[in-house]
Amino acid sequence: MAPSDKSMVSFKREIFGMTDDLRQKKRDSMLTASLEDIKKEADRLLSLWERRIVSVLAGKEAVGAAYKEFPELKDSVLDIPL
Repeated sequence: MAPSDKSMVSFKREIFGMTDDLRQKKRDSMLTASLEDIKKEADRLLSLWERRIVSVLAGKEAVGAAYKEFPELKDSVLDIPL
């Protein structure tokens, strides 16, 4: 990893409060997960899929082009004039 990349990773860890202890706990939990643990988590994520929310910032031309592919977007677009 390049020095500039290392400093960016370190900066992000600092601002998000990701301590070495937290990283190790996550690593340990991933390495000790059973097949049943993975299946339970997959089921939980799939159950949340229908409640997902997507936000997009785009210009009018891009949004207009997206309407052609996803007509249901017209019901949920918030136009913020600048």
